[in-house]
Amino acid sequence: MARSRRVAGLGPAVAIVLALSACAQTPSGSATSAPAPAPVSASPTLPSTGSAAPVSTETPPTTATPSPIADAVLLAAGDIAACSKDGDSATAAILKQHPEARVQTLGDNAYDKGTPRQFGCFDDTWGVAFDRLQPALGGHDYMTAGGAGYFGYFAKRLAPFAPTANEPTMGWYAYDLGAWRIIVLNSICDRIGGCDAASPELTWLHTELARTPARCSLAVIHNPRFSSGRKENEPRVQPLWEELQSAGVEMVLSGDNHTYERLAPMTPTGRSDPSGIRQFVVGTGGRSHYSFSEGAIHPNTEARDDQTFGVLKLTLRDGSYTWKFLPEAGKTFTDEGQQDCH
Repeated sequence: MARSRRVAGLGPAVAIVLALSACAQTPSGSATSAPAPAPVSASPTLPSTGSAAPVSTETPPTTATPSPIADAVLLAAGDIAACSKDGDSATAAILKQHPEARVQTLGDNAYDKGTPRQFGCFDDTWGVAFDRLQPALGGHDYMTAGGAGYFGYFAKRLAPFAPTANEPTMGWYAYDLGAWRIIVLNSICDRIGGCDAASPELTWLHTELARTPARCSLAVIHNPRFSSGRKENEPRVQPLWEELQSAGVEMVLSGDNHTYERLAPMTPTGRSDPSGIRQFVVGTGGRSHYSFSEGAIHPNTEARDDQTFGVLKLTLRDGSYTWKFLPEAGKTFTDEGQQDCH
């Protein structure tokens, strides 16, 4: 047995500890060595009986609320400019008062034949709103071969909606405005292969309505399906109305008759129906006035005037709309109201 050694400078207690340590050592040359301690694995700490479970500090995910779609304003009128008239100057002044609004023409933009020169007269007045303007075709716009004046003047405004918008054999397109879908159609049927159920325009319209459904939408058709006075009803556009009605379109904006008229919602055959399409006729852009005495008054008419130039102001909301006829300066006739979408 190894003897204890006294180490110089150490006290008796330290010497005893050293001696005991020497005795515990395994002798040199031993066949076995002490096993290494087993590794210790970490175990989860379990809560003691009766203690509360841990409380999560994670923040639960939140569902984002869609931002409301802002109201949009649309100003509309047709039958607008003639180089020898000044009614379009009166309505252009209204456009200037509403710089936030999109402007939609309803056809027959430049009288009498839609020549490039006559579109120059349009530019002198309604050109103030060119960068926010969406055009539609009327019969007078086709009185120059291929509608050259219309398609030339509006080329920049139509280009984003090519190829249908800027081809003389088509001339239809659609765009979004706020929460609404605006569908601009061509009712000069003999220039585009017809407006019947088998026509290219109806084929496009059917696809458009199925591809881009919107709760609220309106259509622009120059020739009114229904109106009072000189130009009463246009049966050629009934197939367009039938397609629009099947998709729940709210209203149709038209020109051609140089009057203002609002008609109650109705079916494509003219039967009053709250779930039908409301017809607005706004041929008050400045060319001239027609008299309601020149023809019959439609039974579904609700408001009308044949003495005032002006534009229709639509405030398009998410799920509803309001309308107001804005008269030229010095005139007092107006018509206003509101309606929820179907």
